[in-house]
Amino acid sequence: MYKIKCWYFVPLTFNLWQPNYAHLLQHKWWKDLDFATKLPFARDRMVECYFWMVVIYFETEYYLGRRILTKEITMASIIDDIFDLYGTIEELELFMEAVERWDMSTIDQLTEYMEIYYRALLDIYSKLEDDWPKNEDPTTSIMQKIL
Repeated sequence: MYKIKCWYFVPLTFNLWQPNYAHLLQHKWWKDLDFATKLPFARDRMVECYFWMVVIYFETEYYLGRRILTKEITMASIIDDIFDLYGTIEELELFMEAVERWDMSTIDQLTEYMEIYYRALLDIYSKLEDDWPKNEDPTTSIMQKIL
């Protein structure tokens, strides 16, 4: 009897929180990347990745965590498709060297589709740094909260 009553409230609770969850889906960052036309071989899994993050960070105060991890997981999905479906060994080695350097000067060595992804990757992480709360150091504040 108790379980039945609890499950009755699940849809009601979700409907209350749904506007908060839909906030990221309304952002234009994914559409602005335009991977559907620039990288047509890559899967469009942004919504799926977002709902994975809703399961992990379902409280409203963790909106920043949802946004950051959604972007990271979505970009990881794209690079997975590049590695599995499209890239040659030589292209992937050049890409890995560029990522290890994390420098825009290495971009001229990459193929066109790798350049598109690499620019987007650097841009996303640059914007994530800007979005991070100004009064918190990303490493120490997390460790302080854990301890």
